[in-house]
Amino acid sequence: MWVLYHMKILTLDNLQKRGTSLVNRSELCQNDAESGDHLFVECSFTQVVWALFSRNCRFIPQPSDNIRSVILRWSASSPNNFADCVSYYILHAISWNIWLERN
Repeated sequence: MWVLYHMKILTLDNLQKRGTSLVNRSELCQNDAESGDHLFVECSFTQVVWALFSRNCRFIPQPSDNIRSVILRWSASSPNNFADCVSYYILHAISWNIWLERN
């Protein structure tokens, strides 16, 4: 999450900034340029994934969010009970699996 929060994750926009010549198009939706915000919050594919878990998790990103605000909300909330704790780890697992699917 640190890498994502600080926008150091190797999304296509970051690879282009490092001099790599690539077409910047999201691998998941094939519509928009790929960035951390797009990949984990804005992408239509990602929004479907988050929607599947929206009933069970409190920390679901909204399309108007950016990834930093989402991570800050996650880290600022302290799990009050077992269900909150499980939701917190589910969200980390979802984020990791979105990254794996992208790769």
